[in-house]
Formats: sequence, structure tokens, C-alpha cells
Amino acid sequence: MHENILSHVPLHFRPSFVMTGRPEREEVWDYPLEAVREAVVNAVCHRDYTIMSQIEIRIYDNELIVWSPGGLPPGLTL
Repeated sequence: MHENILSHVPLHFRPSFVMTGRPEREEVWDYPLEAVREAVVNAVCHRDYTIMSQIEIRIYDNELIVWSPGGLPPGLTL
């Protein structure tokens, strides 16, 4: 499931390119792809599957939100 999500999310990012003096240019993404992968994997693994809702990924000009249904286990607080 997370591989399917991760194949689509970067399509909505705007990579920029940095000239490094080497023959190839370096891609710089709006968000580090490793961090996006970690957030998506955590959302899939830690969601509450008893809640009939979906994981949401919202991409705005200035932020990325990964939301997963559920909360803390009973007895735990922030």
C-alpha cells in the first residue's frame, strides 16, 4: 500500500535543480523523499483500522500534511 502511495506523492512536488560543477545536475525536492516515505509508512502502520476513514496526504504550497485516523491508546495523553 505504501509503495503505491509513494509512487504518486512525488508527482505533486516541484523538484529544483542545482548545478554542482559536475557533469550531472543535482535534484532538490520540496521535501526529502526519505522523510515523506517515513511519514507515509508510519501513517499506514499506526492508523486505527477500526475507524472507517482513510489516510490523508495534503500538499500545499508551504506544507505537507500526512494524517492518519486514530489517536493515542486509552490512558495515554500527550
